[in-house]
Amino acid sequence: MALQAVDIPGTGGFSAHTGENLIFDNARERARSISGKDFYRARTARLQRTTTTLATEELRTRVLNVLDYMDKQDLNLPLLLWELFWNNDELYSDDKARYARTELMLSEEFEQLLRLWHKPTRFHNKGVKTRAAYDVLETFVKETLSYEIDDEMKKVANAMHSPQEDLSEQYLLSIKWEECIAQVQVLAPRLWGLLRHAAYTPQQDERNSMKSPDSVCDPLAFFQNCIDDINCRLF
Repeated sequence: MALQAVDIPGTGGFSAHTGENLIFDNARERARSISGKDFYRARTARLQRTTTTLATEELRTRVLNVLDYMDKQDLNLPLLLWELFWNNDELYSDDKARYARTELMLSEEFEQLLRLWHKPTRFHNKGVKTRAAYDVLETFVKETLSYEIDDEMKKVANAMHSPQEDLSEQYLLSIKWEECIAQVQVLAPRLWGLLRHAAYTPQQDERNSMKSPDSVCDPLAFFQNCIDDINCRLF
């Protein structure tokens, strides 16, 4: 019997069922009492409890059966994910497909997969460690971070820009570093975090409970050099 989609108010998701047998017991009631993320993780947790009871060979057989079925459908993992996430308008709006996407993106396993794809565990006695998706993820992170930092720099430049005629020794001496630091932390949290990390290691942070590293970061001098590159001035 085909699976049907049952809307669950307040969750943006659905519960698949065959006939009257719901995948989630009392799904509507549970959806009201737990957060959206926990709701989507519930089915994965339940399935994981089931798979941990299987023998390794049985689990291997099930996974290979799924891959064999995909072969018969002329699909592989790259094509499956591409169609499920982006390339098919009807799949994009389909309740079952939407639920599957959300279930993956909100899962605890997704973050673990990213970490393993970035730096996979070396298998015992295998010798060579595969690079997996290391290069792809490194490039993606650098591009994303560069975009975010450029955006934050523009916000800082706009907030701290002063007309040339307003510059004076009195004005510069009146600058309150604490206020500048607080403003930078709000406008450029990612860049501030990078500068703070460069000036103050986690080990120092743990040992030193008295001295703040904020003044060590001296972000305004750094920002001046960067903003000059985009023809802006901090002051």
